[in-house]
Amino acid sequence: GSLEFINTIKDAFLKNKKADRNLPDLKAFTGSPSIEQIITVVDTQIKQDRALSRGVKLYFCHKYTGKTLREIGTKFDIGESGVSQASRRVVLKSKQDSKLRKTIKKIQNELNLSRM
Repeated sequence: GSLEFINTIKDAFLKNKKADRNLPDLKAFTGSPSIEQIITVVDTQIKQDRALSRGVKLYFCHKYTGKTLREIGTKFDIGESGVSQASRRVVLKSKQDSKLRKTIKKIQNELNLSRM
């Protein structure tokens, strides 16, 4: 359909739809951030700790971009399992670190991901 039709459908049916593992292509219609956008935003929020910054970037790319582990890993020059592990470590650390949880929330808001 035309761009106008697509936007009408997106507004009517997908506006408040959450990401769903069973509908992986939904991310293409709900507006996922690019890897570059994530890198830029995380760099503005986490300046002191390069290792943490990298892990948070990997977490956001893994969770929100819809890219494959291979695509993300290629961008960061690591393997597919490295992406998964880094993402998992950030999740575990955020459960114990309230400052990190707040930082992740700020990044989500800045990337307009609070609805996902």
